Amino acid sequence: MKAGTGIFADHRVDADMAMKAAMAVLPVSLTPPAHVPNQPAENPSPAHHPVSHLATNSVTVLLGSAFGNGLNYLFGLYLARTLGPVDFGLYALGITVFNILVLFAPLGMETAVMKFVSQAGSNGIASVRKTLVSAAGMAAGFGALLSLSLLWCANPLAREVFGKPDLAPVLVVLALAVPLAALSTILLSTMQALGQIRWMVLIRNGVEPVGKLLLAGIALSMGFGLGGVLGALLIAFLMSLVLSIGYLKGSTDFRYDQGAVPGGKEIKALLAFSMPLVVANLFGIVAPRSDLLAIGAYGASSDVAVYAVASQTSAVLALILSAFDAAIMPTIGGLSAGQDVAKLKHVSQTASRWAFTLSFFMFVQLALFGGDILRLFGPAFEGGAACLVILASGHLVGSAAVSSTGIVLMSGRSKTVMTIAIVVAVVLISSNLILVPQFGILGAAWATSFCVAMSSVLCVIAAYRCSGFIPYCRRHLKPLGAATLSLAAGFLLKSALVEGNALLLAPVVAGVYVGALLAMGVDDNDRRAFVSLFRGAQPMRRAWSVGWSADR
Repeated sequence: MKAGTGIFADHRVDADMAMKAAMAVLPVSLTPPAHVPNQPAENPSPAHHPVSHLATNSVTVLLGSAFGNGLNYLFGLYLARTLGPVDFGLYALGITVFNILVLFAPLGMETAVMKFVSQAGSNGIASVRKTLVSAAGMAAGFGALLSLSLLWCANPLAREVFGKPDLAPVLVVLALAVPLAALSTILLSTMQALGQIRWMVLIRNGVEPVGKLLLAGIALSMGFGLGGVLGALLIAFLMSLVLSIGYLKGSTDFRYDQGAVPGGKEIKALLAFSMPLVVANLFGIVAPRSDLLAIGAYGASSDVAVYAVASQTSAVLALILSAFDAAIMPTIGGLSAGQDVAKLKHVSQTASRWAFTLSFFMFVQLALFGGDILRLFGPAFEGGAACLVILASGHLVGSAAVSSTGIVLMSGRSKTVMTIAIVVAVVLISSNLILVPQFGILGAAWATSFCVAMSSVLCVIAAYRCSGFIPYCRRHLKPLGAATLSLAAGFLLKSALVEGNALLLAPVVAGVYVGALLAMGVDDNDRRAFVSLFRGAQPMRRAWSVGWSADR
């Protein structure tokens, strides 16, 4: 189960970030050494200082994701309050269909790009060109085919499947954006594989969400309604594509020439690698959205809106998992290659405990103040509070399984991951089809939460069979104890609060949680990792400021 599966998420967040990071064990730089033309520079292995490297990467990825997804969340909040539950439900359902197509359209090429571009080595930019042209061409072509299919099927889907005729024009507009988003996904994955993280983050987590928010706000203020919002999305996707092409062309002297056109072997290699991923993605993309699709088929548009808001609010825990997964994958790759099981166990348990600690912090806040948070979207959305707590519980279990999928992949057992994905997908789709007609959005929440937890447990078992250890230790009891104390304090404070906004108590509860953790003692490894962040802050700021001009 992946992060960002709903209406507010970036359309690329759902792609398997963990697998992408695993393929790019050592990101390469586009700036070659002076004495070797077209030779990507090497980066030091992350396995040298795994815990400090993990801390730095986790914070970087988490901050970038928090900014981009935070803006997307505000975008959803603004739309919910402006459009109302009915139109917002149509938007949520349309975006769900759109996300399914966009995540399937690249045919797994975004992961193939991560592998082949990051391993270009001495072949340099010429090999990167061939890989990118092949992957982008196939993604754009298949995206165009899916776009035409959605245009053709918009009316039958809206009327026969969902029973909502007003959904048809929403699907028509979103169909036009499918090839744009698919091609943009490939280009941004290329930037990531080449180590150009700053510009990738700027475009994906900056330009797109800011553009959507500003353009949609202008359209709504001019009275264009839902149609204006959809037009704003089209423009934002086009901006992302143009900026990605412009950056790659300017930073790599990336020009089209006959030498960049790949031969049949290049395409065959990409397809041979990506086809198994397509099978896994077919289940991994559709299944996490079966809850919204089932609610759309059996419930009202307002039910879709309420559940979508609750689902994406709970997904903040999944973002924590994605950040740590992306950060730890290169380290797992290096340690697995060196057969350093002891250090791999230490790093795995450390990452799991950090993710568990942050996730428990967020879970406490959502459990205590979930209804108050959902009320920000409008009074009608407060009814999703129970769904929010149920969904957050599943993500909390999932957060403790950080690194398990990576250990399985680095052991060469990708078929195991595929099998788990298929089993969980079948259970999830079946559960939603059974529970949603009977229990509505609560049934969808229980089905999804159970399957998120099930997926994590199966991955932990598979990782144990590969490595001989589990990512847990006695130190995991510290965040559990801190969460218990802060939950008790929060319930007492809320019961004593007669008037006023309960959200004002959130900082107090946060203080109780942090204070309890500190009272239980800070581990030496945690202290060293925390200090390393501050020691590296000044060099990071200098590198960031210099890097903007160097990237150009």
